Amino acid sequence: MIEMKKNVVVVGAGPVGLLCALQLAKNGIPVTVIEAEPELTIDLRAGTFHPPTLEMLDPIGVTDAMMPGKLTYGSSGNGAINHLAGHLFGSMAGIKLLHVPYKGGAPAAAAVLSGEVDILFGEPSTVLQFVNTGKLRALATSSDRRSVNLPDMPTIAEAGLPGYAVTSWNGILAPKGTPEPIITRLNKEFNKVLADKEMQSRLIKIGYEPVGGPAENFSKHIASETLKWGPIIKESGLKLN
Repeated sequence: MIEMKKNVVVVGAGPVGLLCALQLAKNGIPVTVIEAEPELTIDLRAGTFHPPTLEMLDPIGVTDAMMPGKLTYGSSGNGAINHLAGHLFGSMAGIKLLHVPYKGGAPAAAAVLSGEVDILFGEPSTVLQFVNTGKLRALATSSDRRSVNLPDMPTIAEAGLPGYAVTSWNGILAPKGTPEPIITRLNKEFNKVLADKEMQSRLIKIGYEPVGGPAENFSKHIASETLKWGPIIKESGLKLN
């Protein structure tokens, strides 16, 4: 995701967002990470499958031998972070999943609710309302730590896929040539807002976890994410529409 905000640019995870962030980092200056969504939950239409345990590489209890290439997962579009989250999951677990892209998170959530697809790697800002009302069953979170909103839910790594970790995020970059004192001031002000208890509560309520931190941390994060997802994008054969 990329969005212009006058003299700053908001960038986010996913192949498009990462490519934009990398390009902008060459011509811009990272300020800070605003929020992360470590919950990119694996959701299942309630009652579709009944796994006996999450301590399996396939937490939904359906093996590739039972349904080779038939298990579908939705995403918010080709190149979205939840598209690659599903690809990485299938690759690491040895399960062949069929990707079904939609034009946004809401249509993807509607698809799993109606049974059009079996699984959704959904961002909490979209699916948490359905999980809380029991319409969707969240099985595990995709990050390397448990979700603030779902503290009792295991991560995918804890559920049986060690090393799996996917997190969506958004951050701020300023134009190249912005004086260092301005970058420092921007970083300070964004961190001040993110440290506000009311703001934190509002963000967490809708599925976002505030991050903040020094500008140099954001620079390192962009670099590490690019190194991580580059090979996965090539392996997936991703082609943007």
